[in-house]
Amino acid sequence: MAEVEKIRVPGTEFDIILNSTYQIVGKTDGRGAPQGYNRMGMTKVPSYKITTTVHPRFDEDRGIWDLGLDDSSPAFNGLDKEEKTAELRKLQKYISIPLKNIKPKGFLDIIPKPKNEIIRDADYTGLENHSIVLGIDRFFDTSKPEDLFNMYIAIYNGDLAPKQYEHDPRFLQADFCIVNDKQKINKAEDTQYAKDKAVSKLINKWDTDKEFTTTLLKYCGIGVGKGSNEKTVVSFFRKWLNDKDDRGGNNADYFLERYNNFHTDEGKEELYIWDTLQEMFDKKEITVRNGEYFRGSENLGNSLKIYAEKASKDEELKLSILGAVD
Repeated sequence: MAEVEKIRVPGTEFDIILNSTYQIVGKTDGRGAPQGYNRMGMTKVPSYKITTTVHPRFDEDRGIWDLGLDDSSPAFNGLDKEEKTAELRKLQKYISIPLKNIKPKGFLDIIPKPKNEIIRDADYTGLENHSIVLGIDRFFDTSKPEDLFNMYIAIYNGDLAPKQYEHDPRFLQADFCIVNDKQKINKAEDTQYAKDKAVSKLINKWDTDKEFTTTLLKYCGIGVGKGSNEKTVVSFFRKWLNDKDDRGGNNADYFLERYNNFHTDEGKEELYIWDTLQEMFDKKEITVRNGEYFRGSENLGNSLKIYAEKASKDEELKLSILGAVD
């Protein structure tokens, strides 16, 4: 079997596999992203339409582009001469030389610039105008020089995190993760398994407790009545599970997490409180002003779900809501 060719991204322990396909996926973030996003395995608003544009790194102190493709890069500090030479030789072979064959002359030049000066000119074909668009479900084909360069630079700059290093401080600024084709296949299998498991739980619960199931579905944004036909309910549910623009395609995991939580004593109270708040909203006892919910003069925040979770753990808040109904 032929040896798999790889290149190491300087300053990391991550190797990019050549002649392979990589896919961008969501990133779990501990920086303070809403807890619900972290439960779904991502850091920002989960939408396939949202992208982040990044650029090659300009070292303002030295006035040059730091691409990690030559020995001037600080990322090579600490490597012995032999190891550094071997790494640079592979980077030249698989990135620099192929890229010079397809890009305008001077594209990879480390052009000295005055401190703090980066000129972006529409007619200039150098690094000043080179941008890399990152977004969920975008792909990099590492057999293509520019795809390889773009993925390499995004990781080198810390703008794109290898999935196994998503919590590494070097990738704190990254909004997305990258996985290779093998990881993607495993993820696809896991996703399908989660969908099948979610459908199974829905059907079993629909048969035994329609009250709970309709409330849970309503919580997830699926409106069905207790008198709805089971096939219709399952059909709506499957469409929701396959909606990639809703929670970044992680609806199955979201449903299973909520399903399990709402079967605990505290979780049952949270769901009941949320449903009560929704009824109050429908009766106009709760209003919305400037994107936030109010009950009279009391500000409930910008999410009734978050407020319900908070109230389920606070006896005073719980009584103020449920007592008002009673």
